Amino acid sequence: MAFIDGLLSPEFMILRHWGEKNLDYEVGSDGVFYRNETETSNWQSGEFLQNNACPYSQFPGYEGMLSDNINCVEPAEQPQIFYNRLSDLDKKLMNAYGYKTWRDFLGVETEGAPWFPLHYVTADWGNDTDYGRAKENMEKVKRKWLPIVIMSGREKFDETWAAYMDEYNSEVDVKAYLERLDMEVARKLQ
Repeated sequence: MAFIDGLLSPEFMILRHWGEKNLDYEVGSDGVFYRNETETSNWQSGEFLQNNACPYSQFPGYEGMLSDNINCVEPAEQPQIFYNRLSDLDKKLMNAYGYKTWRDFLGVETEGAPWFPLHYVTADWGNDTDYGRAKENMEKVKRKWLPIVIMSGREKFDETWAAYMDEYNSEVDVKAYLERLDMEVARKLQ
């Protein structure tokens, strides 16, 4: 177990993915890891990687943040490094929102309500109930209409959205669906 613990230690994960400090990466005064031009160039060179990198891809590991909650395990996920690798068009989009990564668009994850998550409740709904049929019809209507709505373009969006909602409201027993979900929420809150 000590061997496995060592493989998953922050020190080893940094060495494995970032390399050696002041040789393969730098640390800013704010504690954020980054690579200068030379280090970036080295880590993009196949010859350098062959001679210096050892990803240990068969070893256990993890993704996301290091234990410092400042730096990412994978350099490519580090916001500034990720941003620097984007196309000019993608950078323009990111700049418009003040973001560095696509993940920034998702917002901050918060703890859910006591009944969260609720999506799994519908998994075993058969079409022998009103709410089960509502779920099945909802999926059929979405599969049919959402690609059409998405591909319709701005000039036809309102028209296709209205057609989608007309069919949705006529084919889906939303009341039965929501009443069954409300029952599950009430059960979880007890």
